[in-house]
Amino acid sequence: MNLRICLHILLFTQFSTLWSIAFPQPAPEFKYKSFSLPPDARYLEGKVVFKIKPNAIHWPSLQQKLGALKSSGASVIFPGKTPPATPTNGYGQALADLSAIYVASYSGEWTIEEVVSFLLTDEAVEYAEPWYIYEPLYIPNDPASDTTGFLTGLWYHEQIQALQAWDTHRGDKDIIIATVDAGYDLSHPDLKANIFLNTDDPIDGIDNDNDGYVDNYRGWDFGGSTTGGQGDNNPSIGNVHGHWVLGTYAATADNGIGTTGTAFNCSYLPIKAAPDDSIGSIMFGYQGIVYAVEQGAHIINASWGGTYRSRLAEDVIRYATVNHQVAVIAAAGNSGQNQRYYPAGYDEVISVANVAYGDTLCCPDNAGNSTFHSSVDISAPGWFIFSVYEHDGYRSWKGTSAAAPIVSGVVGITLAAFPDLTPFQAAQG
Repeated sequence: MNLRICLHILLFTQFSTLWSIAFPQPAPEFKYKSFSLPPDARYLEGKVVFKIKPNAIHWPSLQQKLGALKSSGASVIFPGKTPPATPTNGYGQALADLSAIYVASYSGEWTIEEVVSFLLTDEAVEYAEPWYIYEPLYIPNDPASDTTGFLTGLWYHEQIQALQAWDTHRGDKDIIIATVDAGYDLSHPDLKANIFLNTDDPIDGIDNDNDGYVDNYRGWDFGGSTTGGQGDNNPSIGNVHGHWVLGTYAATADNGIGTTGTAFNCSYLPIKAAPDDSIGSIMFGYQGIVYAVEQGAHIINASWGGTYRSRLAEDVIRYATVNHQVAVIAAAGNSGQNQRYYPAGYDEVISVANVAYGDTLCCPDNAGNSTFHSSVDISAPGWFIFSVYEHDGYRSWKGTSAAAPIVSGVVGITLAAFPDLTPFQAAQG
């Protein structure tokens, strides 16, 4: 029986480019096993990520494979992106191309290992992998919002000599630090003053700045979309992990309440990367990083991760750090083991381990012990760090998720003090 191939190319929109493929032939046997799921990896079932080589989208072999997988459609993950004009930047570093990365559905009769292995046999495919899901890297403790918690929770300002730094420079509203996390309480009185407002797109139901996001006046929420392609403009609903991370560097200084974030006067951009019904799983972290770059963020904090490497993630990190010279700061992990965590473990990312009082090994209670690895770049306090909590509250917390935003705030102060540096250079210093 002759094979019939029907490729429907839908109109390109700012949100996605879709194609639907139908094949009457039965699914082939899987004879190649070149991919094994990393231990403990979490992923979105029924979805596979792949990147095609230049000019390969119309290759019949790839179309046939997607049809054999009974794919109901595939879409670009980062709509509107075009290939870089040159392969490298001025430093000779390879630029990332996000324009050819797709997500497709597949039939549940195959495992993700079979699907990825099958796609990897096609010469049109540069890489294929699961849609990975990441976990926030924190170990919360009991509430410590009383006077005792307040006094002990600020010890890290003295340890990193924040007061001396603020005496030299207190940051700048024009420096934008983006937090990609699980959601935020933006009504908290200690977070209101420093939020970055996109005045080019006020809330009126219109995409005034034509960036593909309607009314993204106060950040964005990717949690309302299956592939993170749209979402909504309300990042304020979510897991408390985001409050803690944000308050550690962004809590308002000199307002007479609560605490002071390490970034002092720098602005913050809230980006929600977890589904609304999630306990905090970071499903859209790398979409959030790309969004932060597009919105002009100088520094991006990622207090989440996993032990599994991702080619999509490598592209996104290179897009942020090499293509745009944005600094990405990430938590090194809380396993207490010699492990490489991602995204902290990528070469261009500043990987942050955590320490306790006196720069001693974290932690005295054996909770929140930092992952250690040759990829770690710096250590910062990460034990009983006082920060904001939901409903106008405050609590102490611990883990590398607390250490990373401390560093993000310090990089913001550094960049404000030395504006001739790129954010990437300021982080390297």
